[in-house]
Amino acid sequence: MLHPQRPAGNRTKYYYDQATPGTGSSKGGNGLLTQVKSYYDDSNSNSTAFTYDYRGRRLLVTPPAAPYTLSKYDNLDRVIAVGTFSSAPSPTADPTSTSSNRLSLSETAYNNRGQ
Repeated sequence: MLHPQRPAGNRTKYYYDQATPGTGSSKGGNGLLTQVKSYYDDSNSNSTAFTYDYRGRRLLVTPPAAPYTLSKYDNLDRVIAVGTFSSAPSPTADPTSTSSNRLSLSETAYNNRGQ
């Protein structure tokens, strides 16, 4: 966990490898950023959580307020779809087929040559 100090006295904490963001419990040692907690005074903070799949690909970004970002990957680990939502979707949802609360959708297609 890193604690950089900002000039105004604010600080940000970075949490890695937490099974449940904010708990301090580790889920292994794969080096994935699971939470960023920004303190804007001594007792108040905002947190952004990051959820990954078993291959270490970032699926869901959950900031303190919408929009929430859900990503979909192909078998070559390329992002093929990104959806933003007004309420947090399940990390296992497909942004291309989950249309409730979806604010935007961006898709990328590749040909047989990967272009």
